[in-house]
Amino acid sequence: MDVARLQPQSKQEPSPSFAQQFLNDKLLGQDKLQFTKVSEKGTADALFAECLESIRHRRFQLDPDVDNRSSEAVEKLTQEERAIAAKIFQRVDPERKIAPRLESRGCYIDPLWDPFKRVEELQQQVAQDLTEFAKVVGAAEARRQRLLVRASLRRQYRMHDPLSEGHRRFFGAQRADPFPTPHRVHERFWDPSPDVRVALKNNNVPISWRDLHILHHFVGENGLILPRRTTHASRYQQRCIFKAICMARRMALFPYDWKPTQGELMPVMDPLQYLVDELTSRYKATGDLRADAMLCVMLSKYPKLNYFRYLQYKAQGQKAEMEAMQQQDEEDRGDFSRLLRKYKRAATDQESRYQPATSV
Repeated sequence: MDVARLQPQSKQEPSPSFAQQFLNDKLLGQDKLQFTKVSEKGTADALFAECLESIRHRRFQLDPDVDNRSSEAVEKLTQEERAIAAKIFQRVDPERKIAPRLESRGCYIDPLWDPFKRVEELQQQVAQDLTEFAKVVGAAEARRQRLLVRASLRRQYRMHDPLSEGHRRFFGAQRADPFPTPHRVHERFWDPSPDVRVALKNNNVPISWRDLHILHHFVGENGLILPRRTTHASRYQQRCIFKAICMARRMALFPYDWKPTQGELMPVMDPLQYLVDELTSRYKATGDLRADAMLCVMLSKYPKLNYFRYLQYKAQGQKAEMEAMQQQDEEDRGDFSRLLRKYKRAATDQESRYQPATSV
């Protein structure tokens, strides 16, 4: 009689858990340690990559439901990180080859794996370089986004402004017809265009035959001089314009029967002197520092030009600053004599207006 059949069958032993299996593999692998690292990959993290790959492979064998496939985004970021690290190593030591490209990559010792070499300083340098690079990239990206937002706001403002040209083009609105103007308007209601205003002002200098770049504003297409109700000039300005055009025509500088364009004529004077006058007018009108710097350079380079208006304006400004400083010092000391003299002089002038002049 078979005794094995009569004995009760023992239950099948359960499979070990993941933690127990990992511990068994760890104890089993202690007897098979390698003191020389040999790998197929030629990178500094080859040993770590192999260990991580073996752990993932073992985990997949124990639990097949885990999806450990790498994504395309992670692979792309890994490649970029490796490229940046290679460039940094190349900059640290250009003569040393970090990852040699051998024809037979089956089995060789990684050049960077050396257990007896200290690499803390290099690791800190690489980490610092990567941190600085991340800061620069973050600042550049923030500036780009800020510029895009600013351009978008500027574009949206023009688009939603009902008085702008962009709003009319975006919504397809038709341009309104200009209001009809009477043939004769009183001088108080004249409203010349900005170009005509600048031409009539002429930097506070009367218009002469030398100002050929201005005279074309006051001539019709057939060469006739325009009247005052068209040029919107004062009587004195109209007389100066008439005399300047007649003198320029006698000197064969201005045509008789046709109107020149703006780019065909230039003032009859030294171009450098014309530049000095224009820069001086701009500096006095708007306080342009760029015009002031250009005048300072021209003053040292071309001292024979006429800088009277520029120097006079600078002297007046310095005098006003000195007087303001003196007045502030006197007020700080409690001396208001300058202010009292000023008001006393103004009151005396006001009283002298109403007093009859006495004849001697």
